[in-house]
Amino acid sequence: MATVLLIFLFGSPFAGASEGRKTDGHVHWEKRQGLQQWLITVDPDFHFNTKAPAFLKMEKEKPEIAPSILTEKKLIFKIPMGSTWSSKSQIFFYVCDDAKTVCEPHEIKGSGITKSPSRIQTEISDTFATSALKKVIHRSLREKKLVLLDFGASWCPACIRMENEVIHNSEFKSQIQKKYLVFNLDVDRPENAALMEKFHVKAFPTLVVVNGKWEELGRFLDFQGRTIFTDALLKISDRTPVFFKELETKAHAGDSNAALAYADALSVALRTKEADGIYRQFNIKSKKAILNRISFHEQSQPDDKNEYEKALKEALSLFPEDYEAAGWKKSLAVSLGEKSPEYKELLTGKKGALASAEAWIDDPSKIKEAHLKGNLLEIKDLEISELWGIKAEVYELIGDKEKALAAWEKASEQIVKLSLGVDSPTHILYLVQYLKKSGKWSDAETWLSRLAQKYPSEFTYPHRFAKLYFEKKDWKRAQEYAEKAYGLSYGSNKLIVGVLICKIYLAARKSEDAKKLIAKLVADPFLENERNHRLKTEIVEIQKELLSDKTKGNE
Repeated sequence: MATVLLIFLFGSPFAGASEGRKTDGHVHWEKRQGLQQWLITVDPDFHFNTKAPAFLKMEKEKPEIAPSILTEKKLIFKIPMGSTWSSKSQIFFYVCDDAKTVCEPHEIKGSGITKSPSRIQTEISDTFATSALKKVIHRSLREKKLVLLDFGASWCPACIRMENEVIHNSEFKSQIQKKYLVFNLDVDRPENAALMEKFHVKAFPTLVVVNGKWEELGRFLDFQGRTIFTDALLKISDRTPVFFKELETKAHAGDSNAALAYADALSVALRTKEADGIYRQFNIKSKKAILNRISFHEQSQPDDKNEYEKALKEALSLFPEDYEAAGWKKSLAVSLGEKSPEYKELLTGKKGALASAEAWIDDPSKIKEAHLKGNLLEIKDLEISELWGIKAEVYELIGDKEKALAAWEKASEQIVKLSLGVDSPTHILYLVQYLKKSGKWSDAETWLSRLAQKYPSEFTYPHRFAKLYFEKKDWKRAQEYAEKAYGLSYGSNKLIVGVLICKIYLAARKSEDAKKLIAKLVADPFLENERNHRLKTEIVEIQKELLSDKTKGNE
């Protein structure tokens, strides 16, 4: 089952001043008077970041002007006809080293002098933001409030739920409005890419608390229950801030309390390897530490399979009765494999995954108690359906199809009981998955149709329909919905849908269509985004398949 993280930090892993500017001295520029343009170049071993903000401003109030040429080695800005370079003019861009260790902002002011971030912190901070966000940040300084940056996506059910149940809730607004300004950011919009990079946003929803100087004071990952989230935000606004650099220094000096806060901060920012190192150094064995360890080693598989299994065993040793225990046991059994002597015991033994799931299903008061202790967020009865889902998966693993089918039906029944509307897409998408697993395809289609009607401009639901028909091997309808989703998508979403369309083309023996689309996907600049590495791997595999004998002569 999904792990939900709730951590508010004491500082930022990302907003501290740099120890030294590696790219300084490796940037060269000249103003070509006759051509009314600026030419900027970099030394070998360095390059311009073509995905980060780069612009020319003739005056502060004037609009930003994009470069006429932007490559990794050359940057050219044309000065508009009738305009004059002055002391108020500015050029901004990023330079990275080829070793991919740094990527630093540079600014050429009217005097022709570049400045480092420490000297122009406010101006550089603004360049990460859209004009709308700049206004909010400036307003936060005037009103002495904090800003809650809400990174989400229209295709993300947890993000939609966060908006519907928390961010737009009138009680939530009234409780935090004296201390916070809230700003929503669509993670798939290119104009938000630089801000995501600055704050290392890798999963959604991510909610980051900053002050007017862009210093990070707290971070939350995944859906947050309103009561717990409100309390956490008010604690952040009411305390004296301790920033990340100070935490890091104290942790390295041996301060165990600082080390715990430092490691938790790294973990919620998904810097799981660094966090695990600190947890181990200080022998921290909290649930957050163990969940971080599982996540870190799970991502490292199959190279780190043994460490992943050790992390799961450690979790079961420390928290044998935890709500997550059923899932840990199932995951450990799958990792060990059927030939392992522990396999059957982990799944169906007296203390196996089935027994752990049943203990929680049979005693709902345990879930309420876990909520009160903060071990679970307010998922509103989705926990029971998830546990039935784990039971179904266990039955599938041991080959009992009849019991698996019955368990999937129970999982779906738990959600149907809630009498949900289309404002709860997270629950409905869980329901759709369970209905498919229990063979109730028409019911799954009905629920998806409701979501598609509610959100007609979103690519998510045609995409889900396409996946549903792909599973049913209805290539024609799968292609129809996938192409509709492709038309509605943008940014990284186009890659997600494009990969599915390629798979549909291959299944329908349309290899030439697949080749044409793959060529588009390979050329898409979003493919180089760090969070798209899995899509890149899938595209490489499709390319291999297209080159293989399997697809030759299929047309």
